[in-house]
Amino acid sequence: MTGGAAWWRVWERRGGGGRPRRDSGSGSSGSWAPPGSGTSRPSAAQSLPPGSTLLLYTDGLIEIPGSDLDTGLARLRRHALALAHEPLDTLCDRLPARMPPGSTDDVALLALRLPSP
Repeated sequence: MTGGAAWWRVWERRGGGGRPRRDSGSGSSGSWAPPGSGTSRPSAAQSLPPGSTLLLYTDGLIEIPGSDLDTGLARLRRHALALAHEPLDTLCDRLPARMPPGSTDDVALLALRLPSP
């Protein structure tokens, strides 16, 4: 994702729900830089267990004027865990709808779920 600040979060499937496994924390993965600009970005590799869900999202999903980022991240975590059992298209439709009104930023959300064995 290159539109604005990108964040990520991984959930592992545990029984009927899930639990947060790891995330980008309270800082973003970096700001946007056009291709060919010579700006380097950090890279990393992670192995994800079967049944994991990876969410990539822009800060518009968690930033609400007058609210801090930790509150936005906690809200996202709570709603995403409540929707963890849903198919990905349902999760992607319902998760932004559960965020409080007041954001003036655009939202991009991409979800990937690894198949279970």
